[in-house]
This record gives sequence, structure tokens and C-alpha cells, in this order.
Amino acid sequence: MKKRKQPRYKILQFQFQAEDLYIDLQTQETLNRLFSFIYEHTNIMYLTFIKKKHLIDYLIYHSVNEFQIISFVEAVKDVKRFINFLQKKKIKTIDDLDLSLINSMLWIRLSEQDQGFRETKREKIKINLSEVMMDKTST
Repeated sequence: MKKRKQPRYKILQFQFQAEDLYIDLQTQETLNRLFSFIYEHTNIMYLTFIKKKHLIDYLIYHSVNEFQIISFVEAVKDVKRFINFLQKKKIKTIDDLDLSLINSMLWIRLSEQDQGFRETKREKIKINLSEVMMDKTST
């Protein structure tokens, strides 16, 4: 986790508290993962500003990391649990995010974005390798 910017970190952390709700261990782990993602990969301070785009970015994040942290199924469940958490806390309702297989356009878009990230990652690796090779030949 990057160095904590105290006000934003504390404000965001406060909103993730769920003592007033009964939540199981899986949901708590989901909230921990989403807190980390939101804090490290967005500028969001208040959960009312969460949009469908951020939840899709969460899926893309795990896809780009080749689902090494959690599986694809678990990432989708995380999004569903988080939406449920937001609704129970009366923070926000995200009704227009269809995670069913019927929403083929979402899955096509996710796969295209994932492919773009992977190609960029491969290019950076190639550039780094070529720089290393250039350094070795110059010495």
C-alpha cells in the first residue's frame, strides 16, 4: 500500500466500517481488497463517488494481474458483495452494472482492455530488456 495520506485514508477507512451490519468473513475480505484497490488506484475519498467504471476497473486490475491475487469468479463476487454493502449502508446504489453472461458487451470490452494492458506491459518489458542488453554491450 502506498504511503498513507492521512485525511483521505481515514475518511475512506471510516466509510468501510461495517460493525452495524452482519458481514461474513468473505465479505470482510472483499471490503479489504476493495478498500486497497480504491485507495491505491483511484482518487476517491467518498464512496458516494464510486461509479460503475471503478468496479469494472477492479475487474480489469485483477485480469491484468492474471488473477494471481484472486480468481475471476472471486473478483466478480467481490463486485457483487461490494454493491450489496453500498446498498445496505445506504451509501450508493449501482443498478446499471449487469455482471451476467448475457451482458456480452461488458465481457468483450473487458477482454479488449485487458489485451491492451497486456500488450503495453509486454512492450515495457521489451524496452527494459533492450535497455539491459544495451548496457551490457556498452561496458
